[in-house]
Amino acid sequence: EKEQMGDDAFFLLNRFENQGLSSFDLELEKDDFWSYYSGYLERASAIGIADGVGGWRDVGVDSGDYSKHFMFVTKEAMTLEEANSALTPVKAMRFAQATTKKPGTTTATVLSLNKTSMLLSAANLGDSGFLVLRNGKEIARSRPQTYEFNMPYQLGNQELEECCNSAEDADVYSVPVREGDVIVAATDGVFDNMSERKVAKLVTQSIDDGRDLQDVARALVDEAFKMSLRPNARTPWSRSMTKETLPRWKRALGYKVRGGKRDDITAVVAIVRGDYNF
Repeated sequence: EKEQMGDDAFFLLNRFENQGLSSFDLELEKDDFWSYYSGYLERASAIGIADGVGGWRDVGVDSGDYSKHFMFVTKEAMTLEEANSALTPVKAMRFAQATTKKPGTTTATVLSLNKTSMLLSAANLGDSGFLVLRNGKEIARSRPQTYEFNMPYQLGNQELEECCNSAEDADVYSVPVREGDVIVAATDGVFDNMSERKVAKLVTQSIDDGRDLQDVARALVDEAFKMSLRPNARTPWSRSMTKETLPRWKRALGYKVRGGKRDDITAVVAIVRGDYNF
């Protein structure tokens, strides 16, 4: 049986050359510090990330099993055509939701690029998300979807889990892009521990330094991991914890929660190119 590791998952797809990969296909890699999945694909036309909801562990379900299968099926769905066009991210997510017959739920972010129109289409459900950067500046971003603090929207097979969201609940984005724009998709393990400004700065500087995109993504994951372990760090997570968990009188006296959030961390970094898609 394939070893499972963590709750996050991702896919990369080159639809036109029928090439793709996902964390479901990859072998687990290990270094001196941690275990991880890593992949690279040229001429990608679609990417996706997902974060399985960890609460399923409490009832004996592998929280990452559903997200990994969901991303694999979404990748396959993005190769299908409807009226001579690829399925939209929402329709691909809907297909995956209907056909992934496993217990569990997940957040999901799926993006596809039309090279002819240079239009980035995206669907985001839950608290993973994406940024689009141009010359180091943010030009577009997704917004997290949550019912309340630390309770994101989540997808699951509705025959097994009636209370989950539908793919149609996802926020849909259309972003005109140019050659050289940078797309960063990441789970909340990144965005809870790093501000969007810090993400943009690190990614832009790493690309300017000539690092390849796989190394840029790894640098982003490494920095998010380091921030998650710093007990006195001021992070998006600590600011949210301050607002949501401290009584008003403590906040008025200047009390603050500090530290990052230990979590699974996944990031995909892509650059829009003129001679191919990402």
